[in-house]
Amino acid sequence: MKRFIACAVIAGSLVACASPKREPATAVVDVTVSQGGNSAVVAAEIAATRDRRERGLMGVSAMRRSRGMLFLFPSAVRGGFWMKDTLIPLDIAFISGGVVQEVRSMTPCRVADCPLTTPARPYEMALEVNAGFFGAHRLGAGATVTVSGGLPRAS
Repeated sequence: MKRFIACAVIAGSLVACASPKREPATAVVDVTVSQGGNSAVVAAEIAATRDRRERGLMGVSAMRRSRGMLFLFPSAVRGGFWMKDTLIPLDIAFISGGVVQEVRSMTPCRVADCPLTTPARPYEMALEVNAGFFGAHRLGAGATVTVSGGLPRAS
């Protein structure tokens, strides 16, 4: 009986190890970007870990109009974003101190050596949305950014 129990425990452990890892559900927050009399709300997935930031929107073939991804960093960074294996064109807003510092457009890239989109100044957050979003809402550098609800600590 002891052998049976030991075998059952070992078999259960092997099955657990062999099972595909499930990712935790990605949190979504409302990000409001405002400038002058213009304002837009984006329902954004949060990318607060290194793995999630690196994966970003890779492989996403379509995104609703007011959806996006909010990248959070543990401290101000200067690094750029690339579009490797990203299938849709995107706009990105680099955000520091709750203010958009710069908005850039990025095109999909399917080669090994994709260009980087790097802002002129450090930033703590970046918001990716469908290409043309910021222009359509007349939002750009200087716009204020507020996030509803709490944000996880970036790591």
